Amino acid sequence: MQLRRLELVGFKTFVDRTELEFHPGITAIVGPNGSGKSNIFDGIRWALGETNARMLRGARMDDVIFSGSATRRPTGLASVALTLDNSAGLLPVEFAEVTVSRTVTRGGEAEYKLNGVTCRLRDIQMLFLGTGLGGRSYALIGQGEVDAVLRATPVERRHWLEEAAGLARHKRQRIEAERRLDHARVHLDRLTDLLDELTHQLEALATQAEAATAHQAYTAELRDLELALFADEARRLLGAVRRLGGQVTTEREQVAASEARVDEAAASVAATEAQLASVTAAWEEGQQALLAGAETLSSRAADVQALDAQAEGLRGRIAQLSVELRRLADEHASLAADASALEREAAEAAGRRSDLARALAAAETELARTASAAEAARAAMVRGREDALEVARTLAQTRSELAALQARADLTAQSVQAATQRASALGETAEGLAADCRRAAQACDDARRALEAADAAVAEASRALEILRREAALAAEAAHGAELDEQRLRARLGAIEEAAAQFLGFEESTRELLLAARAAPGRFPGLRGAVADLLLVPDAHRVAVAAALGERLHCVVVDETGHLQPVIGFIREHPSRHGTVLALSAARTRRPGVDEPRLDGDVLLWAVDVVESDDALRGMVEALLGDVVIAEDLTAAWRVFDAGYRGRVVTRDGAVLTPDGVVAVGGRPQGEAAPLGRTQVIAELKASLAAAEARRREVGGRRDRAFQHAAAAERRLREAGDARAAAAAALVERQRKLAHLEAEKARVTQEGIAHGEQVRVGTAHLEQLQAEAARLAADVAALEAELQQHELRVTAVATELDAHEAARETAAAEVAARRLAVVQAEGTLET
Repeated sequence: MQLRRLELVGFKTFVDRTELEFHPGITAIVGPNGSGKSNIFDGIRWALGETNARMLRGARMDDVIFSGSATRRPTGLASVALTLDNSAGLLPVEFAEVTVSRTVTRGGEAEYKLNGVTCRLRDIQMLFLGTGLGGRSYALIGQGEVDAVLRATPVERRHWLEEAAGLARHKRQRIEAERRLDHARVHLDRLTDLLDELTHQLEALATQAEAATAHQAYTAELRDLELALFADEARRLLGAVRRLGGQVTTEREQVAASEARVDEAAASVAATEAQLASVTAAWEEGQQALLAGAETLSSRAADVQALDAQAEGLRGRIAQLSVELRRLADEHASLAADASALEREAAEAAGRRSDLARALAAAETELARTASAAEAARAAMVRGREDALEVARTLAQTRSELAALQARADLTAQSVQAATQRASALGETAEGLAADCRRAAQACDDARRALEAADAAVAEASRALEILRREAALAAEAAHGAELDEQRLRARLGAIEEAAAQFLGFEESTRELLLAARAAPGRFPGLRGAVADLLLVPDAHRVAVAAALGERLHCVVVDETGHLQPVIGFIREHPSRHGTVLALSAARTRRPGVDEPRLDGDVLLWAVDVVESDDALRGMVEALLGDVVIAEDLTAAWRVFDAGYRGRVVTRDGAVLTPDGVVAVGGRPQGEAAPLGRTQVIAELKASLAAAEARRREVGGRRDRAFQHAAAAERRLREAGDARAAAAAALVERQRKLAHLEAEKARVTQEGIAHGEQVRVGTAHLEQLQAEAARLAADVAALEAELQQHELRVTAVATELDAHEAARETAAAEVAARRLAVVQAEGTLET
């Protein structure tokens, strides 16, 4: 038998279908640690029916399923197919090539197949028993099992030798056959009990059957009456149905109207929902517009700050224009008064028109000159005011920039100070984290050493548990054997006691007599019993004594001849009308009338010497066996006969040589069914049963102790496993904490570097801001000086403008007066 092919799918690290071909010769699989070499070995062992997850280096059976990785999702099942060459016919199947496959899912469902046909795990195990690949395989040796082989107990070596010799399958079949036979015996006993019970229940069941027949008749009559009642009820209900039909029609019409109203309400709801959708869209648009307005407001806020400065200048200009407007109004009023006076003067000065015309021309010339001077002064004042306003606007903007720059400088200074403090704090934190990292690394080393110690404890506990399990299995097997021995002895004792109680093996008349005597003890006075029940014969001479007694074994013994009549009368009334009776008072010793033989190599001993009985029965023994000697064999018996002995000679195998030379052989079968020695057999069986019970208790106690030790070992293994899991969890937790501390240390270090860079950049930026603030402060001072100069020039120009305005007003008044005089004069002249 040779391994041909191995297919693995989803088994441990073999997530994809992997097929390995094995050619004749030696095949070696090499690779670094963790590459999956042991997984191939585990796959072969698993496919051959291994059910112990620890033998597969796992805790549960679903650990053999691929559990996923960083790049692959876990699979739902694992399957391994093993193909073997059976051309030599080592496996008991009619195939030259045998493929065994095993599949398990995460739900716990398992499937075994033999050449594609679904089978049981037991079929797989029975297939490979005796081939070296059975339950106690010596052909599969994993890591750490060589030492276990070297330290194996004699019992384990015996199991391996049985497997190597091909006896394991036959032994397993024998155990299974014995188990089935035991179950069959138990079932047979149970069936016998059930048959007896059912026989007793037959009469009761017959009475119940009669009662059931009467019940069926009454039930049929009751059913007819109920049918009649149901018919009347049906007629009444049909009328009710017809009445309710009209009500249903009316209700349906109302339902139809309600449905129409519901449809209208649904249409209204749909319109409302459409309107709600439009309002919702408008609201969303309003929200968007509001967001846009907020963004515009934030963008216009800067413009408002600049416009505030312009508004301040404009408010000053408005105040000046208001003063000018009041002055012009006063001037207008005075001019109106002057016009009235001039009209009066024109009427009076009509004659002076020529003089006034010449004076008017001169006044108009002066007015044109003063007006030109006033306009030039006004333009100069406007330009000065515009220049001052521009300087004021620039000054306000510069002051705003300076304030913002100072605020930025303050914020930058605060940020630099905070970054400096944060960098200092991070440095201290980094030092503390470095110390924590060193402590965590030391804790990881301690946890790793604890995990290694826990692994060693788990391995030691596993080895101890395996040894204790083997011992428990052997003890359980021994206990089962002891229980079977006890059951066999108990069954044999029960059968023999039952035979003794029923006087089986005796003649029918003798048996009936003894049963009658037991049923009525006073019916047969002086009755001792049958000869076979009254004698005690060793097992070595039981066959010879039984052959010598012959039919006398069934002889009934009474004390006196006066006690014979009731017994003889009972025998005569029996159908067989045959039986023998012996009265102890009439017993006579049978001794041949010649010399007794010598007890040498041919003659073992006298028969009376090997039979034990009560003293009162010794006469009976002498009468029945007084002339019987026991010889080694028939040849020795003939030598005794030829020597002239005229008694009976019996061989050890039951041949009887009578004085007349007749040899009687055969006869009734002896053994447990024979009545002679049955009492001794019962005593011996009771002693054997007591010994078997003691052995069963002793072996059971040993088995219980072995199971207790195995349970204790399992508890220790679980405790070691829990300790290992706790150590592993502690190691993982400490490694996680160390990784977290290292990551935190790296983050804090990086953050400290970042804050240091921020301090450097912030300091440089602060210096730039301070330089910019100094420059803006100088610009503010220069703009303030320039604004002051512009204000002085505007004031001077305004003073000059006022003078020119006054001169213009005077000239204008003069021109007006002259014109009025001329007009008046002309009017007067025209009138």
